[in-house]
Amino acid sequence: APINTTTTGVGLTDATLTWGAVGGTLVYIVRYKKVNQSWGTFTYDTINTNSLVLSSLSPGTAYHWQVRSVCDSTGVNSSAFTSFVNFNTVNGCVIPTNMIVDSITTSSAVLSWNPNPAAFTHRLMYFVVGAPWNTRIDTIIAPGLNNFMLTGLISNENYRWRIATVCDPSVNYYSPWTQFDTLTTLSGIRITSGDTELGKNLKIYPNPTRGLFNISFIAEKVDNFEITIVDAFGKLVSKEDKQDFIGEYTKQVDLSDFPRGIYMLQIRTQDSFVSKRIVLQ
Repeated sequence: APINTTTTGVGLTDATLTWGAVGGTLVYIVRYKKVNQSWGTFTYDTINTNSLVLSSLSPGTAYHWQVRSVCDSTGVNSSAFTSFVNFNTVNGCVIPTNMIVDSITTSSAVLSWNPNPAAFTHRLMYFVVGAPWNTRIDTIIAPGLNNFMLTGLISNENYRWRIATVCDPSVNYYSPWTQFDTLTTLSGIRITSGDTELGKNLKIYPNPTRGLFNISFIAEKVDNFEITIVDAFGKLVSKEDKQDFIGEYTKQVDLSDFPRGIYMLQIRTQDSFVSKRIVLQ
């Protein structure tokens, strides 16, 4: 039997098999298959050299192979097959990275992720948090894009989404799915009573934010202001009191050390209450 069996040059879909030449050998018989396939699925090649280049393999797949020497034309004088040699083809279809949600409105959001040169396109799945699994939307993104705008969303609703790379749709060559990410559509400013002009003047930017954002409003009359930020569970994040305040209020807030999610900016005066949603990505 041949010795020094070696696999080299392993790529996405190809590999080179080599072994030590055996004197007196007429031909060699090589057989190979995917590790998880049955015995009857071997592919056989008969060659008269001590190397064989395999092609059209499946990327990211475990294979094994064996070789034996045939020393006469009848095939009777043949060696046993060598022990299995294992190798794995390269998996170039990697999971998308750096998932981002931008430009969230009451009914839309823009999803994006890092481009992958090996990608033919991408597959996207999204659905309302808590909704039945059969309500999910599973769609293929147009080739060449690494972003997608969701439309027709429900306002003030939580969604889950994930993405996979499609490297060759003809052979169902996909990367694994990413972990689910979440987004929440906006519901806008709510003014429950009192000074509607405060609600109109209140600005929060950028929103959505990565952590740093600015608060700005103008108080046209002297009043006491309580300015608080709470998380989605009502837990207090920050609080500031401005007594007998009039004029322009500006402040930069940093939520970089807090978990991603929805926060509420609340401003109370003697006779009004304004609340606005902040999306921390």
